[in-house]
Amino acid sequence: MRPTIPTDPDPDAAFAVLEELGVSLPDAIQKAIASRPEPTATPRVTLLADAHDAAQAIARATRLETEVRSEWLRGDIASDLRAFMRRATATVSIAVGEPTLEVPNGGSGGRNTHAALLAAKHIAGSGDLFVAFATDGVDGASGAAGAIVDGNTLARGGDPTTALETFNSARYLGHTRDLL
Repeated sequence: MRPTIPTDPDPDAAFAVLEELGVSLPDAIQKAIASRPEPTATPRVTLLADAHDAAQAIARATRLETEVRSEWLRGDIASDLRAFMRRATATVSIAVGEPTLEVPNGGSGGRNTHAALLAAKHIAGSGDLFVAFATDGVDGASGAAGAIVDGNTLARGGDPTTALETFNSARYLGHTRDLL
């Protein structure tokens, strides 16, 4: 679903949800749901900026040595994070993309909080800082945009193994006050 682009209604899907929930509606409301209005005109979409544009804006806003990685992160989140951490050369290194994270049992996190918690393990005890966030403000089921972790995150939260294994990174990072 794209919240800024209208989609055609699907009365059958609406009725299926209502039936599953055991909701009965008056005939007039059922008739209104079943009516199929004329499809909306295909909206014209103009891309104003992408994630690389956002990264460049962040780089311009900082007064520190900054690099914006040109490649997109698009693989497994743990592999992408390891590669990013190995290649980071500047005081501030920025990468963008849509890495993947398979969450088999739900959990309270998203790929950004998961990446941040993995990074917290990597930078534990250092003076480093790691930020991962979704530019749309929504990181999976975390209820946050992402997280900002530092070398003391694990000292505040303890062993993150269970949180990572159960995909509850947001709960862990909420406890350490690192959610963004």
